This record gives sequence, structure tokens and C-alpha cells, in this order.
Amino acid sequence: MTSTALIIGCALIAFSPTLSLLFLLTHKKAQLTIVVTTSAFSFLLSILFSSLIHLAFPTGSAARSSPPLLLLPAIIFQTLARVGFVTVYRRVEAAVAHSIHLHERQVGDTALSESVKLRLELNDLSCGIASGVGFGLMKVMMQYGTLLASEASENMGTLYQESCPVMPSLLNSAVMACLFSLLDIVLMLLTFYGVKGRFRGDSTNAPHYSGVLSRCCSCGGVLGPDGNQAVGAVLLAHTAATVSTVANKANNGCLLALPLLACVVVGTWAYFWMKVMPYFLPGRGMEGRHQD
Repeated sequence: MTSTALIIGCALIAFSPTLSLLFLLTHKKAQLTIVVTTSAFSFLLSILFSSLIHLAFPTGSAARSSPPLLLLPAIIFQTLARVGFVTVYRRVEAAVAHSIHLHERQVGDTALSESVKLRLELNDLSCGIASGVGFGLMKVMMQYGTLLASEASENMGTLYQESCPVMPSLLNSAVMACLFSLLDIVLMLLTFYGVKGRFRGDSTNAPHYSGVLSRCCSCGGVLGPDGNQAVGAVLLAHTAATVSTVANKANNGCLLALPLLACVVVGTWAYFWMKVMPYFLPGRGMEGRHQD
């Protein structure tokens, strides 16, 4: 039977990013708890549709076990689920803002808007992280929870696989689950930025300049990535991360898969932090209006 210490340690590795953020960010904010729940449901919808495509092929056929059929539908439907979730969130956000403005006009209190919005915590950063937590947590529960439960309940010893004989399968899968949950958070943040750019016009979040700098930058055009580029980065990063796991089909493949997956996660976070974060929230990057 797998040792209790190994089970607890691997569970902490797999669930630590999502559960930590869940308790730190959302447990006192009912609005963000709703965001977590609905984003988790959007992930369930994505795997439902990708599973239907997989089930359309006969049992035992070579196509059904091929990596493209296993991976590509999941990538496409999860990307669509992210975009669809954020699109619905944008419409709800607009409806809430409209309701607040109507109430302001009725009571004649224009100072009410900022305090209400602060209590609602309807900003892209908090809701983006909360939705990434929901998406990633449900993915970890579906993909890793079954293995964890099986190892904890069966008295057959610790499972090792040919793809990773250097460590227990429970630990290998826990590290991958942790990395994918971190990736899901940043992919949801990129989706929030991308859908916002498509909703409001790609230049909404970009800083504007005048004079020489304006002429050098095409008259104050977008200096950060536009909405389409951000959504494309989500699709590209998810594809790269998923393809990196194909190495696990070979003997000792985890020695290649884990570093590749870690590089994709670190690279995606670096891209978000350097290219998107300066333009992510309203007013970011707007402080420096440069004059000749």
C-alpha cells in the first residue's frame, strides 16, 4: 500500500496552487466564489464535448488511442470554454455596471459607484485569478483525483510506470497537475485580457503618447498585444503544454515531459507579466503621457 506520507505530500503538491488561492482570495467574497464555481462548470462542459468526439470512434480502433484525437479536441474545447466563460462574464459585468448607474441617477449619489464596485470585487485581476482557480481545480480533481483515490484505497503497493521509473506515478502526476493548474490560471488571465480587447477595441488598455513617441508608435497605437494575439497565445501555450506530455509515452519520458511542461508554464507567465500585465487593468501604463 502506498504510504500515507506520500499520499498527503502528493495531494499537497497537486492541489496547493488552486486551494491556496481559493482560500486566500475567494473564501470571503461570495461574488468570487460564484466565479470559481461557474468557471469549473465551463471546464466540465469542455471535457464533455471533447469526450463526445472521442466516443464517436469505435472501441479498439487505432484512431481512438491516437494522440491527436486525444489532445486536439480537448485543447480546442477548453479554449472555447475559456472564451465563452469570459464573454458571459463581460455581459454580466456590463449589466451590473448599468444597474449601478441607474441606481446612482435615482438616488442622486454619484459617489456610490466606486464603493459598490469595490465591494463587488468585479475587476479583471481578481476575477481572472478566481476563474483560473475554478478551471484548474476542477481539472486537477478530474485528472488527478481518481489516481489519488485509487492509490489511497488499494493495497497493491506504490505504482511505478515505465514512462517514469525514477519516481512514483503518484508524484509524477502530482507535479504535472500542479504545473497545469498554474498554467490554467495564467491562461484565464490572458483570456480576460483578450476578450476585453475584442469587446472594447484593442487600444483600450494601451498607453497613449503624443509628439515624437506617438509618431514612432503609429500615433499612439497598441504597444501591448491585442485581443486576438492574447487569445492566440492561450491556444499556443495550451497546445505546447499538452504536446509536451506526449513524451510520457516513451520509457523515462517524464525526464523530458516535466522540464518541457515547466518551461511552457514559466514562459507563459513571463509573457503575461512582461507583455500583458502593464496593460491589464484600467489605468495601467497610462501614467506616463510623454510630451515633446
